[in-house]
Amino acid sequence: QEYQELAEKLNIKNIKLMPKVSQQQLAIYQQACDILLMPFPWTEHYAYFMSPLKMFENMASGRPIIATDLPAIKEVLNQNNAFLVKPDDPQDLARGIGRLIQDQQLSITLANQSLKDIQQYTWQARVEKIIKFILTEGGIEKNYQENI
Repeated sequence: QEYQELAEKLNIKNIKLMPKVSQQQLAIYQQACDILLMPFPWTEHYAYFMSPLKMFENMASGRPIIATDLPAIKEVLNQNNAFLVKPDDPQDLARGIGRLIQDQQLSITLANQSLKDIQQYTWQARVEKIIKFILTEGGIEKNYQENI
């Protein structure tokens, strides 16, 4: 409601604000988008402590992503799988949108790489990494060898 009122106050007519939707509906909306945006502000929370589920959903959508260049985001997204923009900089966000609209090949390349990269973050991949760590680097095997 607050955003709708703001849009009306600013006389913005080419925007459609949606109510909360199911995960199934969300995937449909994502597929309808030319670009998915993640414009997080520069705050300590967003910069260092968050890992938004939205990011992984966006990566799995097969659509190009524009995200804020923050340390927490860059743990997963980079210049090969997303278009990173300066935080709190509407002009840089607009530049990123313009670039991806004009450069379809870049949009496709980023989206395809994002789809490949998301495979590292499936539950199966996470379990495999944890098991590997436990069995090798500093885990059971290393501790066992040190105690012999």
